[in-house]
Amino acid sequence: MNKIEFKKTSNIFVNTGIVALHRYLKRFDTLEKHTFGEIKNELLPDKLIIENENLLELLEEVYYYMGREVYDTVTLEQEENVKSIKDCNLYYDTQKDTFIPFPRIRSYGFPLLLTNGRPKNTKKENNQKTLKKLREENKDLANSFIEEFKKNKLKLGSIIYFDEAYTTIPRLEKPKQEYFINDGIKARTCALTGEEYKKLININNNSPFIKLQGIQNFSSFFNTSSLEISWKSMFVIRFSPTIAMYSYFKGSDNPKDLYDNFITFFLNSNNLVNINSLYSDEFFYTIDELKHLKPPFKRNCRFASFKYSKDHVGDINKNLGDDAFNFDELTFILIYSFFKKHFENEFDEIDVNSANN
Repeated sequence: MNKIEFKKTSNIFVNTGIVALHRYLKRFDTLEKHTFGEIKNELLPDKLIIENENLLELLEEVYYYMGREVYDTVTLEQEENVKSIKDCNLYYDTQKDTFIPFPRIRSYGFPLLLTNGRPKNTKKENNQKTLKKLREENKDLANSFIEEFKKNKLKLGSIIYFDEAYTTIPRLEKPKQEYFINDGIKARTCALTGEEYKKLININNNSPFIKLQGIQNFSSFFNTSSLEISWKSMFVIRFSPTIAMYSYFKGSDNPKDLYDNFITFFLNSNNLVNINSLYSDEFFYTIDELKHLKPPFKRNCRFASFKYSKDHVGDINKNLGDDAFNFDELTFILIYSFFKKHFENEFDEIDVNSANN
């Protein structure tokens, strides 16, 4: 298999995920030194076409590449803690016979909602296991874990890791031929897209958010017994947080409930190319900028700022998002920010032309 197509649907998560996959694949091909050779990554109004000689391996590589940047959030402080082996985690390198420190990774905003905060898993399934199981298999190595964490005054959880740090993006289900074919025999219908394939994926093993809201609210193919989606739908939905704009806000007067609510925004249009054109990289903080922020993270997107004069002494820049406390205010600010980025220059040119005439 060296070609795959992701078709536009009526589902906002699927369409956003398709556009996000296109953007991230382009990023991967441009910025990373890879061995996949030529990659065809063509976004059309009604579908995305990807071609490569090692297609499935490429999709898996880009999936975890995206997950490390979008789902996994690490601060500078957490990175510094790794250097001093303080308030961090450890995995065991089986080749070097040593323990490697890595930061305690978290996710925020829409990635957290999409996964319900549950996955903390390694890319390879056999690279993690419970401490209890390790005790049964290799008591000496289990004791080594306990002693190493104790020596460094670190908290040892019930799950331990080998040869890689965990990630917060769900482990990718290995693709099978049945996920991509429809031979007309006992074909099953995807609850999100209506496409038919020989084999689907159980929604219970994916996002509870998609199960409760994504299918019931956004699919005309939903029924009480239809809780399976295609591998392709699952794959692109997990890319949707890449361009999901989120912002936390305070939902109560309790000072302890700091940023206990958040809102996520998606931009939509009548075709995939238009959706892609709506999103500007300037909307989002870069990875390095997020690292400099301290938890709890307010948002992953930049809101417009404006200047005002206080007591007629100089101009003060004010970020509009700093004074937003509810859904309506954040929605208005997002629309205003979108206008500033996409249309302000056009209106300025109209004003200049009008003045000249």
